[in-house]
Amino acid sequence: MKENIREYTLKNEKLTVKFMNYGAYITHILLENGQNVVMNYADIDSYFDDKHCLNCFVGPIIGRIANAEFTLEGKEYKLEKNDGEHNLHSGSANLATKFWDVDISEENTLAVLTYRIKDGEGGFPGNVNVSVTYKLEGETLVVKTEAETDKPTLFAPSLHFHFNLEHFEEGIENHLLKISSQKFTQLTEEVIPTGTLLNVEDTPFDFREDVKIGSFITKDDPQLHIEGGYDHGFLLQDKEVVLKNKNKTVELYATTTEPAVVIYTNNGLTEKEKINEGRAGFKHGAICIELQKLPDAIHHENFPSAVLYPEKPFQEESRYTFRLKQ
Repeated sequence: MKENIREYTLKNEKLTVKFMNYGAYITHILLENGQNVVMNYADIDSYFDDKHCLNCFVGPIIGRIANAEFTLEGKEYKLEKNDGEHNLHSGSANLATKFWDVDISEENTLAVLTYRIKDGEGGFPGNVNVSVTYKLEGETLVVKTEAETDKPTLFAPSLHFHFNLEHFEEGIENHLLKISSQKFTQLTEEVIPTGTLLNVEDTPFDFREDVKIGSFITKDDPQLHIEGGYDHGFLLQDKEVVLKNKNKTVELYATTTEPAVVIYTNNGLTEKEKINEGRAGFKHGAICIELQKLPDAIHHENFPSAVLYPEKPFQEESRYTFRLKQ
């Protein structure tokens, strides 16, 4: 498999983005000053046993599906149980484990990646044609996702970005985070949404203004104890998430047409994993900003729908703008 991996580069005056045909992985986002702001593995073999999904395109469903089963149009579907009794990131059918076709522009500022999911693959119904576009516009990386199906199915993917704006020399505790959200998902001990959306007010989930992540992540809150950090969905209001390093010299503005974001603080990374430039991995070494539908939406009518129908193709766009300041 390794011999089939191809790496591609998109480049303009502000950004350099490197990605692979395997998993649509983005391995580098380099700013003007050469700083890489995404976590990657130090060796290529680690991508074939990637428990952390470092900047890959996760789908057809990102996140967990309770009890690895769902009912759609009156028919029951069984999925792979790869996270206890549940399905996580679509199991071995994850689009992050597939080789994509790649078409790159002559200017090297735009790439279109395509993959066809076969009916029944991973237990999901329908033949689904998926297209993901990576495009550079000045200091912005645009990610556009499109899909069409020939029968009703579940489709709620996302890029599983891992960001660190401090050269990975420290964790993300001193990063500032802002999320335009008043509601977040309550989770069970097995990290499954209960269906209840809790109010962020007076909780360590209130990121409506810039908050230093480390001042919240250590709070004595039962929702934070589940994973030793964040792994929660937030319903977005003005569809923007802002991340800044401690001195506000590097800023990320993530905007989206999607209804929600999942914030994951890389709670399981260990020193066994070798990341950027051979560093030993460490807990909270990056923050995932996953612009998407809320997890397990098929089981909760009050969540934005994750069902894809033949008569209504999937079209969503997310934009990641990086600003360097002196």
